[in-house]
Amino acid sequence: MPEFDLTIATPQKQLFKDKAESVNAPSEEGYMTILAGHAPLLANLTKGKVTIKAATDTKEFDITGGFIEVNEKGVIILVKQ
Repeated sequence: MPEFDLTIATPQKQLFKDKAESVNAPSEEGYMTILAGHAPLLANLTKGKVTIKAATDTKEFDITGGFIEVNEKGVIILVKQ
C-alpha cells in the first residue's frame, strides 16, 4: 500500500514522525481517514483517538483537539493531548 510522511506534534514535543499507510482522526464532522494521495485539506480535530497504520504496526494517540493539514508533502497533525 502507498505510504506518506506523517508528523504528529504537541506544542511541547513531537509524538510521531514516520511513514504511514493511513491515519484516522476525529474531526468536527466525524472520523476521517487519510490515505496517500488525499486531496489537500485543513480541518479542526476534536476529542478522540488518532490511529496510525504503518506497514508493520498500528499506533494510537488520545487527543483532546487540534488541527490536521494534508498537502503534497504529507500530513501534519498538531494536537492538544
